[in-house]
Amino acid sequence: MERVTFPNRGNTVVGNLFTPAGSGAGGKYPAIVVTHPFGAVKEQVSTLYAGKLTEQGFITLVFDASCQGESGGEPHFTEIPAARVEDIRCAVDFLSTHPQADEDRIGALGICAGGGYTRRSSTGKGTCTTCRCARTPTRWDSSSSPASARRWRSSPSSRSRRSPRARCC
Repeated sequence: MERVTFPNRGNTVVGNLFTPAGSGAGGKYPAIVVTHPFGAVKEQVSTLYAGKLTEQGFITLVFDASCQGESGGEPHFTEIPAARVEDIRCAVDFLSTHPQADEDRIGALGICAGGGYTRRSSTGKGTCTTCRCARTPTRWDSSSSPASARRWRSSPSSRSRRSPRARCC
């Protein structure tokens, strides 16, 4: 594991880069940016995914989103969706310049809320076009109040509104 940094709009984004065993011998490897869930940091679940992917021969990059963890940005401990999307795009740019990463085989994986940000980052010119999102199905909108959630769950049609199985982007 190598600690790395890359810029995003004046902030320094801090990440951990994982390379497959034996990758020092040269050659190019497919690479994946792994984006953490809402409120998490790079050392948590995204590192678990990155480790498994690295075992399969991928270069992986996990990072703390702007304003979170070790990364710069103010106010700290804040979720800023536009910055998260741009963080992912900057991470892809960073990987595209890595000497062992195959710039034609760079993908992105987002976990939970990171899945939505990853999907959004893949829309637009010059961005990563291969993304996969690992999202947890939910029975109700987590932004709604507890009272409305109770009403929703107890309504006769709640079964038809339950989220389908987790989808890939």
